[in-house]
Amino acid sequence: MPGTLAVHVCFGNNAGRPTRDRRIGRLFPAIERLDCQQLVMEFANREMADIELMARLAQKYQVFCGVVDVKSFHRETPEDVARRIELCLKHVPASRLGVTADCGFSALPRFLAREKMRALAAGARLVRGRL
Repeated sequence: MPGTLAVHVCFGNNAGRPTRDRRIGRLFPAIERLDCQQLVMEFANREMADIELMARLAQKYQVFCGVVDVKSFHRETPEDVARRIELCLKHVPASRLGVTADCGFSALPRFLAREKMRALAAGARLVRGRL
């Protein structure tokens, strides 16, 4: 069955605590060998650290960048999300960029998950209007 294969790269969930270095560059040897079309990467909970490295990966993969932090109760505004997306666009061409939450919303209250998704959609609309 044809489809698009994506790989999600993250550093754990709300219940887990990192025990290793959370920089993405150290994972490049493995990431660059992945046989997939899309990478789904977390960035928001790491304050967008290493986003510049996505330029290299975007040459091979469509890159989905997490611009909403699901490990925090902080409520992003549409403008917060738009700033993060604009930062992504400095390193990944719009044609190769997708935006998403860092991971799933299972550990957040439903009302907060909805607010974060609304901010994600509104932030993306802001950026589209500016392009």
